[in-house]
Amino acid sequence: MASNTLAGVEFAAPGIAARMKEFDRIVVVRAAGERASGDPREEAKEETLRRHFREDRAVEVNGARGSVHVRRHGDSARAEFLRAPSGSG
Repeated sequence: MASNTLAGVEFAAPGIAARMKEFDRIVVVRAAGERASGDPREEAKEETLRRHFREDRAVEVNGARGSVHVRRHGDSARAEFLRAPSGSG
C-alpha cells in the first residue's frame, strides 16, 4: 500500500501501532498544523503516541513541524510487546 513514507509502503493500522511500541523514541515530521486525516493508519499513529509517548520537544521550520516523542515513564507496552510469543498479533 503506497503512502507518503520514505519507504513508500506502510503497514495496516494494527501493525503500525505494534511496531511503534517497539521503540522508546519516535520522531514525527509533518506540515505544521496537520492532524490525522481520518485514515485508520494515521489514527493508529496518533492514538499510539497519545497513549504510550509524550512529546519531549518540537520545532517548526519553513512550514514543517518536527517533534520528538519519548515513552511515558512507567509505560510497559514495549516490554509486553517484546515478551509476546512470535506470531501473536
